[in-house]
Amino acid sequence: MSVKIRIGIDQGGTFTDCVAVCSHSVENISFNCKLLTQSNLKDYSAPTLGVRLLIEKIRAHYSNPILKIESIRLGTTITTNALLEDRGKSVGVIITSGFEDLFWIGDQSRRDIFDLSGENPQPSYSMIAGIEERIILKNSKIHIESKPQKTQVQSILKQFKEKGVNSIAICLVHGWRFTLHEQMVANWCKEEGFQDVFCSHNISTLPNFLYRSYLTVIDAGLSPLISNIQKHFIHNLNDLDVDEYLFMKSDAGLCKLKNFRGFNSLLSGPCGGVTALSKFFKNYSPLIGFDMGGTSSDVTRFDEEVEICLEHTVNGLPIYTPQVNIETVASGGGSILSIEDGLLKVGPESSGSFPGPLCYGFDGRLSLTDANLVLGRLQAELIEPCFGYDRKNQLNVSLSRTGFNHLLALHPELGFNSVEELAEAFLLIANQQMSQPILEV
Repeated sequence: MSVKIRIGIDQGGTFTDCVAVCSHSVENISFNCKLLTQSNLKDYSAPTLGVRLLIEKIRAHYSNPILKIESIRLGTTITTNALLEDRGKSVGVIITSGFEDLFWIGDQSRRDIFDLSGENPQPSYSMIAGIEERIILKNSKIHIESKPQKTQVQSILKQFKEKGVNSIAICLVHGWRFTLHEQMVANWCKEEGFQDVFCSHNISTLPNFLYRSYLTVIDAGLSPLISNIQKHFIHNLNDLDVDEYLFMKSDAGLCKLKNFRGFNSLLSGPCGGVTALSKFFKNYSPLIGFDMGGTSSDVTRFDEEVEICLEHTVNGLPIYTPQVNIETVASGGGSILSIEDGLLKVGPESSGSFPGPLCYGFDGRLSLTDANLVLGRLQAELIEPCFGYDRKNQLNVSLSRTGFNHLLALHPELGFNSVEELAEAFLLIANQQMSQPILEV
């Protein structure tokens, strides 16, 4: 019996959900499974394991099937969560001399005009260094005023190595128009052993130096991260006959691995939700979709068609590339709960899926999921038992209560009288954070 299979995977920061749709001459049927995205197991890959589990279920359902996997499609929030948690790969930035403070200055806009510090959101990088290079226009023709010097670049790369930098973003002021200087510097970086080198002219053709540089630094931090994970995923499924692997981009389009980059994958996971939202559109009434994950929450508005925008922000960082209009905030089920300087704080750091919230049983961190569990808004018996070190236990509410009791003992001055009262206070803060993008759409 020949069975055609299409597999879809949604890899979030906490859970990975996998669905297989099978079809043959007799019936169409679907199978699904849910796994924790992270684990303490060596070489653990949730998408790979999910595909294996689906294949097992399919083989158990059919008698001696001949499996033909037409496609495996994957949407992921790995890069979104890495950007929100400021944990992109260590990046060194090579920039035109005199522009070393570009990201600190930004576009001089202030999100809060009464904030005296006036700090701008900045992309994650370890070190930034300027090089002497410049081109100018003379009689409407490009004139090279100064070329990059190899010795200067080599000196900078030596400092990068000492700093632990392993990914380089090259942002030269006129790189969008004159690419030779960026290509020269990139070649010198590769000669010195750097494999992950990103030139701004390859990322974006925007003349705007600030926005082009933002995008390049973000891509330099995230592309190596996602490339390593996805290559590992495909390599582990080499024994399966898969016609094609496709990845969801931020503009809701599908692409192959070679075109799947950090900057165009930021909304890869949430885009699947927008596509699903379109199936519920009836009577020409606009819909608002709210997708709360383990690390972040995403909000979108659907009115007859998927809205694509060129300008977007993720955690305050401007992203200028085509993408679905989705608002994202760093608040989700795994957001870590803490008290700093007498104030309750929710996120932006996430406990992830391993070790995860305390109730997962992996000696994790007190998180928003723990608050929902102790208040009874999350019912452990309705969640698939896949927790604890043997992956067979249910959520453990007693561990959550222990975590809140510990906070109460550390901060009696705040005046909370019970675990439930403290958990409710954290939830109020989280709800306020998550309501902001709903107001914006």
